[in-house]
Amino acid sequence: MGEELVDSSPLSLRELFTKLCDYFVSIGLSYEDFWDGDPLKAHALYRAEKIKQQRENNSYWLLNLYTYEALARVSPLFNGFSKQTRAHPYLEEPLKPESKKKEVHNMKARFLKLVEAHNMQKRTDE
Repeated sequence: MGEELVDSSPLSLRELFTKLCDYFVSIGLSYEDFWDGDPLKAHALYRAEKIKQQRENNSYWLLNLYTYEALARVSPLFNGFSKQTRAHPYLEEPLKPESKKKEVHNMKARFLKLVEAHNMQKRTDE
């Protein structure tokens, strides 16, 4: 109920409510409840859908954080100029929500340090 309802041409009320009906039916509201039911039910379902989407986005973000962490830990193996020939050990336990920001900051710092070392090596080779 966002971008898909925004259009350059104005919609008639019939078209607008048909699009809204399609959206609400897709998230679980029955056709009868949309047209004849309590509007508060539709509003609650809309809010619940937004919460569900936010939870899914957070889950995908965390999955990508773990992927990034795994790649950052094995990246020395793929750097031909690195003196380090072993990967950093993987996390012992799952990240806790409050430690996510700190862990991301640490990963960024390690990555920047790796890039800086690579650039220094490149400069000395030239």
